[in-house]
Amino acid sequence: MDVYGLIGHPVAHSSSPAVFDAAFDTVGIDAQYVLFPVEPSNLATAIEGAEALGIDGLNVTIPHKESVLMHAQPTEAAAAIGGANVLDLGEDPIVAANTDASAMVTVLDILDLPPTEALVLGAGGAARAYVHALVNTGWQVHVANRTVKRAAELADRYAAVNSHPLDAAADLASTVSLIVNATSVGLETDVSPLPADAIESTHVVIDAVYEPDPTRLLTDATAAGATTVSGRRLLLEQAVGAFEIWRDESVPRAVMASALGLEL
Repeated sequence: MDVYGLIGHPVAHSSSPAVFDAAFDTVGIDAQYVLFPVEPSNLATAIEGAEALGIDGLNVTIPHKESVLMHAQPTEAAAAIGGANVLDLGEDPIVAANTDASAMVTVLDILDLPPTEALVLGAGGAARAYVHALVNTGWQVHVANRTVKRAAELADRYAAVNSHPLDAAADLASTVSLIVNATSVGLETDVSPLPADAIESTHVVIDAVYEPDPTRLLTDATAAGATTVSGRRLLLEQAVGAFEIWRDESVPRAVMASALGLEL
């Protein structure tokens, strides 16, 4: 049996096992997807152990997306982003890839949005990937983060990025067409990273948080008449990208979507 999984802290909330196990069953792969809670201090040991145990591939979630690059060979995109969410342990050395960015590009293509200005909340691993995707598809990006230094580091990477404190987000929202929440605010809680009155009907709002579904941010956005994209759609596209990295088989996208409660 092949083994794949997710490393992060926490991971108990993840829907990935249902998504990947459904895909494996559909394609006829003898494999299982396992959740591995890994504290930051144990990351190197966990990756070494996974390789020694013959685990085939891992997804990577917070707080490891950036630090995982110290323990694997990043792809060109992962190196440019400064973070990875997929490890291919079948390669030597282990390859670290990023499907967060490609997932955002896919979603933007589906929405058929003309690139204007976007507001990204957060400056962690997911935010780095989304900013990379946005900048490379022609967007001007405002990054608002609680720690301004982290946002400024992103602005230093890209000429099309400006950094701001998180408390400026509500005012910035009125100047953009796209809002992306790349923080963990709202994860399994009924809170939003943005005041409800900052959201307008002309906005497209994407929330990377997928539990609960919808989040408070997306509930407020729907009430305002905005277009919304749930974290489950981003998760689907991230998972499809990981499946393509790990396996040669055709991706059962519809089955994976169904496991997330999505209709394509």
